[in-house]
Amino acid sequence: MSNISGMVIPNVRPQPAIDPWVFRELGNAPFGDARLTARALRIASDCARNPDLSLASLYQRDWGSLKACYRFFDNTAATPAQILAPHQAATWARCAQEEWVLIAQDTTYFNYTSHPATEVSGPLGRVRTKDSYCIVP
Repeated sequence: MSNISGMVIPNVRPQPAIDPWVFRELGNAPFGDARLTARALRIASDCARNPDLSLASLYQRDWGSLKACYRFFDNTAATPAQILAPHQAATWARCAQEEWVLIAQDTTYFNYTSHPATEVSGPLGRVRTKDSYCIVP
């Protein structure tokens, strides 16, 4: 805390502006609470600037923002479907403007062969073996 002319001002780190694309993608999130929407915009913008960082690493010097982020994801109003809904709507709107849309897919495979107690969905590869996999589309 700082004291300027008798006013107590908390030490708050200046936050970068929320990227404009975040408003276009998530600005009308159906949370029913403007504060949740504002927090979703902040988290999305921060994560987009550093997509390789975990939340703890992203907010390592800002305990308040990390805690707010965890509270956001713990809020029952912020379901994965509601978080994705405005992005999906914006994506469909962009696609509707085009005659052709190429949708590329990348599927990641995890090999759980060394974890015999793990129950997963099926064999790894085309040959039936005891190896198993989990596909993350």
